[in-house]
Amino acid sequence: MFRNFTIFIVFLFVSVNAQVVTYTPEFALQTDGIAITFHADEGNQGLLNYTGDVYAHTGLITNLSAPSPGNPGAWRYGIQNDWGHNLAKLKLGRTGQNQYMLNVSPSIIDFYLTSEGKSLEPGEYIKMLAFVFRSEDGSLVGKTADEGDIFVPVYQPGVTAVFSSPDLSTLPDNGLNQYFPVFLTSDETLEIEATAAELGVTLADLNLYLDDQLIVSSNISPLQFSLPAANYSDGMHELFLIANSTSSQSDTSSFYLYISGAPDVAALPGGVREGINYEDNSTATLVIYAPGKKDIYVIGDFNDWYLEPEYQMNTTSDGEYFWLTLSGLTPQEEYAFQYLIDGDLRIADPYTEIVLDPWNDQYIPASNYPDIPAYPDGKSEEIAAVLQTARSEYQWEAVDYNKPDKSNLIIYEMWLRNFVESFNYQTLTDTLDYLANLGVNAIELMPNSEFEGNDSWGYNPSFYFALDKYYGTREMYKKFIDECHKRDIAVIMDMVLNHSYGQSPLVRMYFENGNPSPENPWYNVTAPHTDAGWGYDFNHTSMQTQKFVDRINEYWVTEYRIDGIRYDFTGGFTQTTSSGGYDQTRIDLLKRMADEVWNIDPSFYVILEHWTDTNEKKALVSHGAMVWGEGKYNYQEAVMGWHENGKSDLGRISWIHQSYSAPGIIGYMESHDEERLMVKCDLYGNGSGNYQIQEEQTALGRMDLAAAFFFSIPGPKMVWMFGELGYDYSIDHNGRLGLKPFVWSDEFYFNAERKRLYKVYSYLVKLKRDIPAFNTSDYSVDLYDAVKKIHLNHADMNVTVLGNFDVVTRDVTASFQNTGTWYDYFTGQSINVTDVNMTLPIKAGDFNIYTTVQLPTPEQGILLGADEENDSNDLIPNSVQLKQNYPNPFNPETSISFSLPSQSKVKLTVYNMLGEKVSDLINGELGAGNHAVIFNAGFLSSGIYYYKLETEGYSESRKMILLK
Repeated sequence: MFRNFTIFIVFLFVSVNAQVVTYTPEFALQTDGIAITFHADEGNQGLLNYTGDVYAHTGLITNLSAPSPGNPGAWRYGIQNDWGHNLAKLKLGRTGQNQYMLNVSPSIIDFYLTSEGKSLEPGEYIKMLAFVFRSEDGSLVGKTADEGDIFVPVYQPGVTAVFSSPDLSTLPDNGLNQYFPVFLTSDETLEIEATAAELGVTLADLNLYLDDQLIVSSNISPLQFSLPAANYSDGMHELFLIANSTSSQSDTSSFYLYISGAPDVAALPGGVREGINYEDNSTATLVIYAPGKKDIYVIGDFNDWYLEPEYQMNTTSDGEYFWLTLSGLTPQEEYAFQYLIDGDLRIADPYTEIVLDPWNDQYIPASNYPDIPAYPDGKSEEIAAVLQTARSEYQWEAVDYNKPDKSNLIIYEMWLRNFVESFNYQTLTDTLDYLANLGVNAIELMPNSEFEGNDSWGYNPSFYFALDKYYGTREMYKKFIDECHKRDIAVIMDMVLNHSYGQSPLVRMYFENGNPSPENPWYNVTAPHTDAGWGYDFNHTSMQTQKFVDRINEYWVTEYRIDGIRYDFTGGFTQTTSSGGYDQTRIDLLKRMADEVWNIDPSFYVILEHWTDTNEKKALVSHGAMVWGEGKYNYQEAVMGWHENGKSDLGRISWIHQSYSAPGIIGYMESHDEERLMVKCDLYGNGSGNYQIQEEQTALGRMDLAAAFFFSIPGPKMVWMFGELGYDYSIDHNGRLGLKPFVWSDEFYFNAERKRLYKVYSYLVKLKRDIPAFNTSDYSVDLYDAVKKIHLNHADMNVTVLGNFDVVTRDVTASFQNTGTWYDYFTGQSINVTDVNMTLPIKAGDFNIYTTVQLPTPEQGILLGADEENDSNDLIPNSVQLKQNYPNPFNPETSISFSLPSQSKVKLTVYNMLGEKVSDLINGELGAGNHAVIFNAGFLSSGIYYYKLETEGYSESRKMILLK
């Protein structure tokens, strides 16, 4: 809004022009020269404190450049189109700190056209110069504060009428668009300054009209006038400025002005709450919480997006709520709308179920979301909400569905965008048999409420009640949930309530200096978590945030019948960082939230990604929540075959082993945030003789082993998509958030070895899901060393799981719970146990699941175990091999392995990046076989080093990284 302006700005165009560039003369003809000064410390500051050469990227805006709202038109006659070409005439001279000058001489016409061998078309004239400034290599760019192009006006001979104030450059079409008027409340006064540029003529008079009423006239420029809104009627007006010269030339400038009277004060109608309230098939009441705001209008398809007095919202007596009832709506018609707050902020309703995005909707395939309502281009800007009365209700079919017990969940986490190539709910629904056959009983989609952009993981949320249209319609999502429930599969949402991003209307309503303002009812100004780049931080101690969170939970439970929510980064629910110790406030806030949702659905899964003090997690599990239990590091070390100092201890996902009061740890080996187990095996797998984990088939066998010691540990579990196929594309393939290759190909889904692993998963999942002993609370684990054991005790049967994560055969003391006949699940063979501590030889990578009751035997031959015995150096390698050190990066120790086909004289040396020797590790004779040496770099500083192996006729070096 424009309130009592006392500083008058002459320039007509982008408001920051007055800051980013200044120029002389003030009113230049196209036949004049002009000096442009670029201020790098203004605008977007892309070249702030840059010390190199600065170049202009420039062109012209003429009367033939077709304008659009907010844009004066396309550039014409650009001097250079090659961004990387540094033209000498476009190099700016440095005139001071962060200040550069470009002389456009001897005239604008000559600089842009004549010297370039170009000319204007007949009847064409120059209206503006257009600029972007850049560094010599083009990597740094100077633009306006909102990343726009910079424009400088060019005038025609004669008299020119100019409004210096108000600054119309902030409005599309400089105030000539009725949908974006200058907004004035009835208690304000608009200070107007009008200027006549006299270019070769003499001013006769300046006349200012409001609609058809002359309100002031002067023969002196500039003309100044105070316009008190209270003296004029409410509604839309047009202000005209007419400048006449003594030679009978004239020019006109104008803009639209909307005068807003004080809103009516009225109590909220009974039964309504914030958001869109549908009263009947043609009536809706809109309610928004906006304390401290003066004036709110509703604009939308129902009033063709015009500001009109009858669409001014009522306010409650305390000034906290605004509301308006819309009547006469056409049943089932979708209406786009927004709130215009205090005349300059346009937001969508925070509770809308559908948003219209002017930037991203155009890229959503019609097959995913057909018939997206049209955005009101030219009539508004920013995201719009959608309301629809008499909406058809989805007819649920799985009415007798009962969700799985939370202690026995087998969750399948997926990013829909990368699960099926069409990335929509319909195709996902058609693929449910793949997941049902795997045996999972819950599907967790990464965030699918409205997020910024289209192709995203979804952890940048903006609207919490709207599905992101990129994946499909509300009906498609409900059909997916319904079909899951028919298969006894629960549906879990991934919800981000730690932070929002800049498109959120709740952020935008109270925002200043790059952060939520102190008056924001929902957000902290800053937070340790958001300082890392995670949007804007919810203030969960605020009653308004708590109300909002409760409405979110209620909505998804009641509208979509989801079974649970995985709440992202709940450690951020207070300002205490994850390393800040036990935080009772954080626990109380999460308990409060959980209690509210359990009032709606007592069996609702409350799942917390809670990377905080372990005692906090235990307190929350005791209250009935579940927490993510990351096992990725230990499972990575185990499958790679590295076990020093307990690094492969898998007990972290065992609720009994971790002393939790209930099976509330959702264990996982991989997630969307972790590197794939197969990738780690490929890069850093250990080996001995012919048993080399870096070989694909061996690594796939290690996936069998890991799965056996994953699903056999009681408690809920989570599988990251395609882990069941041994997916081996890195998390960083195509960028961390980028698409990875799909699996529906010969490489994965139709590959016999991958399909075999899928079957192993399915048999193990079936055990966990269907056999009560695998969900017992009477169990023990021994998972610290390379040989690992699980013992499950249950009235139905006892279970002993034995596995060898080493790279050589190990003799394992079984520690059976009882003597008698035991059965190997995968082979169906029985053994007679007369000594519970009998010793069994288990090959590298093999495992056995023994039960005291014989179970149906799985398909034979689906396990990949060790092919032959390999006691360390029993198998002699065929050639010299130097392997990549592990771990890498490391601190301070790492293992360097190599193999020799025969006894040899060996040198193993470490060098720094300068080629200087820093350590001799081996210098002498070694026998044939596989060798390893531990290198302790405690005496070195962080950096890149090289190790070199030399034997007769062989020399090889590898790089390693020390990070302290």
